[in-house]
Amino acid sequence: MNWARILAYVTGTVDQELLLRNEYLAAENRILRAQLKGRLRLSEAEEPGSARLLIGWAAKFSVRWRM
Repeated sequence: MNWARILAYVTGTVDQELLLRNEYLAAENRILRAQLKGRLRLSEAEEPGSARLLIGWAAKFSVRWRM
């Protein structure tokens, strides 16, 4: 087996695992959102952390789409 074929196999396996994990998380998110009544309130201690995560994610996402 040559390196290109091995790399393609490993990459495909990882991609499949990530796809399955994303599908699971999406289903879990739908279930949890259905159980949530009203708006989720964050404490003052939780707000800065979630804002930093959101800003970091948005920066990564926008950079990836500019390429």
